[in-house]
Amino acid sequence: MAFLISENIINSNEIVIEYNQQSVNTTALFLSQFVECFGKFDDFRLKRKIEEGLNHAHFKVSLINRTKYFRDEFVVFPFIQEQYGEILQFCDEFIEKSRRTSNLKIVYLNKEFLLNEYIYLIINSLPASFFMKEIHVCVDFLLGKNYNEMIIKNIKTFEFLNIEIQENLDQRTDLLLTDSLIKNELSCDYIIWNTPPTTQDWGNLGEVLVKIKKKKELKR
Repeated sequence: MAFLISENIINSNEIVIEYNQQSVNTTALFLSQFVECFGKFDDFRLKRKIEEGLNHAHFKVSLINRTKYFRDEFVVFPFIQEQYGEILQFCDEFIEKSRRTSNLKIVYLNKEFLLNEYIYLIINSLPASFFMKEIHVCVDFLLGKNYNEMIIKNIKTFEFLNIEIQENLDQRTDLLLTDSLIKNELSCDYIIWNTPPTTQDWGNLGEVLVKIKKKKELKR
């Protein structure tokens, strides 16, 4: 039964998992250090979602003892390193510190598996606003309301960025996206699309948004 739960073959039973007190204690320690590093959770549901995921991961390693990851080393994807560097560092340090604590050695023994579980659980559970400041984008095309809404809808697919759409330019604006030539000097970045955007245009927009995000990080 425990093995079937650990492999998600049947629905996890929190009562069964909580019988393993070591799993619960490890989860509590992880969450306390996470809050100490990043602040308290504003939404209890988000905390509960992460807590359940951690309990499941810790239950699995306590049951199997050595969980084989699909590679000998954890793969650090450049995207994760760039977008979620602080989370990656925190999880890595938590695992490294576990090596020096006798009742947490099982965490270090399963470092590849747990690092993978920790990072993607946190990324998938918390909103983009938790990881980064808002990027204010003003969308102003002459082709009308429906065209603007189509552009806005596609901008919102950049879910890994905390984007706030604006109808008008103001002091908060980080990027203006328009089809009009700019006569006046602007204090924000801008992109001019004279025709419906191509795949390359959307790629260029993504690059500009990431650059703006990095600028905001430097100003912290």
